[in-house]
Amino acid sequence: MSGLLHMWVARHTFRRGYLRTLLFFLTQSLMIEAQNLRRTKFPSLPKWALILETVGMFLPSLYLYGGLFVESFPEWAENNPIEPPQWAKGVVRTLAEKLQIKLLDIEKASG
Repeated sequence: MSGLLHMWVARHTFRRGYLRTLLFFLTQSLMIEAQNLRRTKFPSLPKWALILETVGMFLPSLYLYGGLFVESFPEWAENNPIEPPQWAKGVVRTLAEKLQIKLLDIEKASG
């Protein structure tokens, strides 16, 4: 189900990448199944080996779905500007003041 939702996101957002997105989620399913099979044969690996296993299985397939974002930006964001809601601007300003982070003034930048 998640793969279908992400295919819709790829279609709606980028107008391409349906097959890549589907392949990413099918690949992830196969990798999870491979990890489960390994766990039945070798149930007690050190934590660092488990981390390397997970990262090592995820990274090679990241290009399939994550690549859509990398290939599309920053042009997509420039062609599809998103105006943050008014309530979010106040929340961001308040948090920035409390965390002492300097922000660009949104009104000045867009004007």
